[in-house]
Amino acid sequence: MYIDFHLHAFADKIAEKAIGELQKHLRNVGLDDTAYSDGTYGDTLSHFEKNDIHGVLMPIATKPSQMRVCNDWAAEKNDKKRFWSYGSVYPKTGSKEELEAVLTELERIKALGLYGIKFHPDYQTFFPDDESIFPIYEKCSELSLPIMFHAGFDPISPNLTHATPDRLLRVIETFPKLTAIFAHMGGEDYWDEVEELLCGKKCYIDTSYCAENMESSQMERMIKKHGSKRVLFGSDFPWKDPVVIVNKLRSLDLSEDEFDDIFYKNALELLKVD
Repeated sequence: MYIDFHLHAFADKIAEKAIGELQKHLRNVGLDDTAYSDGTYGDTLSHFEKNDIHGVLMPIATKPSQMRVCNDWAAEKNDKKRFWSYGSVYPKTGSKEELEAVLTELERIKALGLYGIKFHPDYQTFFPDDESIFPIYEKCSELSLPIMFHAGFDPISPNLTHATPDRLLRVIETFPKLTAIFAHMGGEDYWDEVEELLCGKKCYIDTSYCAENMESSQMERMIKKHGSKRVLFGSDFPWKDPVVIVNKLRSLDLSEDEFDDIFYKNALELLKVD
């Protein structure tokens, strides 16, 4: 079984625009990553059914007004057969009322049956260790909602990386009960720092977007150091093909037990499904 713990799709009415904007950011930094889908749920479902891969949808609310719409869409697509869905909140708050709205939305996300929260510090323009975000982490811990963080470089913010390994380390040290998942092997293009600061710590890392631009020897070394029970198979679809990530992982010198952990067992444990 394969469960891709990191994929994206969009509501039909915004999919074309979203894919176009995201692809523009990639090309602005010299990355010619053509999307593997048109961004719609239907095209995404078709790709995953064809390859018999399950997945976890990761929506992102990039402003406060998107939270309810984003989470309602995620709940609608949360079929618990092919896909499970995370929710999202916009974490930057400037008042007590705005913070209360986020905390209330977290409770609604839990009630909707969504499985966690996706944060993208570059798109949402916040630093993970900003203390103004801490009440949100506390609420996620209270509700047993894991948090998936985009980690490391992102082309939308090429000159300022918000989620660096040192900042992410401060989050998990401050909130030891928080279930934290750091995408892109803990931090896109920050893998030496991830090895030093995060590998072996109480957090998960996923393999998304790492097939072609990460040395196999470093990926294997990091998995061994961190432990296969804290590593999740992910692709960042539609920007990377999950089949390519599977083949990359299969090329590493790992045991079948380690592959099982990475490809599906850890995901099932986090999702709390059989």
